[in-house]
Amino acid sequence: MVSPYHAGTFTRPDAPRFARRTNDAFTVADFFDCLSYTHGELHLATDYIRGRSMKTDVTIRQDGSVTLTTWGRGASAVRWLDQFLGKKRIAHVTAPD
Repeated sequence: MVSPYHAGTFTRPDAPRFARRTNDAFTVADFFDCLSYTHGELHLATDYIRGRSMKTDVTIRQDGSVTLTTWGRGASAVRWLDQFLGKKRIAHVTAPD
């Protein structure tokens, strides 16, 4: 199961509809609030959660295919997928002699 917690969320202090809290971690309750099952597909749809802009939708179909959609997030989804797949974004650099 894909967890939106790992989606590399970013903070938006002026987020509408929600006031930011000191403890704004994504909870299991948040996960289930965003989860739905319709037309034989499992959907996870997030927008703003307590001032945190997640802007991520995940659809898992019965055939096992997955669609991950993000918007308004720049390249963060690509970085998240690289991390999820175990790719290193930082390489060791040796100092020249």
